[in-house]
Amino acid sequence: MAKIRISSKDKSEYNKLKNRVKSKINRTLKNYGVNLINEISIPDLSDFQTRKEYNDWKKKASSFTNRANQHYQFKKNDFGVVVSKAELAQTKREYDRAVRLAKDRQKKIENLDLKFQGKVIGKVKQREVLFSHPETVDMPEPFNFDKIRDRKHFERRREQYKKRASGNYFKEADDRMKDNFIRSVEGSFGSTEFVEEVIEKLRALPSDIFYELYKQNFNEFDFALYDSDGQFASANLSHLVAIEHIIDEYERGDNDLLLKDFPDRV
Repeated sequence: MAKIRISSKDKSEYNKLKNRVKSKINRTLKNYGVNLINEISIPDLSDFQTRKEYNDWKKKASSFTNRANQHYQFKKNDFGVVVSKAELAQTKREYDRAVRLAKDRQKKIENLDLKFQGKVIGKVKQREVLFSHPETVDMPEPFNFDKIRDRKHFERRREQYKKRASGNYFKEADDRMKDNFIRSVEGSFGSTEFVEEVIEKLRALPSDIFYELYKQNFNEFDFALYDSDGQFASANLSHLVAIEHIIDEYERGDNDLLLKDFPDRV
């Protein structure tokens, strides 16, 4: 392939781009303390062997100096924390998605039937009024770059939003809650045939269904009644009877079954 033939137009264009690239590097270092020297090379015009090499460099240099390229646009807050506008935009998108997922979950949970002794008495969102126990869903911490104190703080917050925006956050939380509840029940009652039967039914529940049943039937699934160490448990076998029938009710899809009609197994 023939070596590039440099025209006067090429020289003028090259010099403008070279100066813009250098100015960008110097300005960013001065204003933000970010050294972009390794982000782009500035070869001599005579170093280009082909027209393609030169055109590729022109494209990269134009992108590098383009204000629309947020990877090389930066923001600094009053604590001196510097991040690229691309990082800020991505973090904001992940935060917004995390909030949206949390609100969707909250809306779904709030509109579940709230039950007391197996009877529907309202919606879960009314629990605070009925039982002085507020219904809340874990929401992500608000994102405000102006309050980020250092780069590590920004990275932690960004990873938090990324995890919560992935869609697995609440599944993992539900898995942990179910496992913790099962351990608490096991510690409270020890091992009997009936206890093991209820434990197996709990284990077989999908974790999201367990969470919904927990929200609907707070009196029976109240963690405060149970103790994994077995020292401070106030629950008795009637609670396990109730839990078993709540699970059976779910499996049958029978929402009209009342606990007062359940057979006594205590």
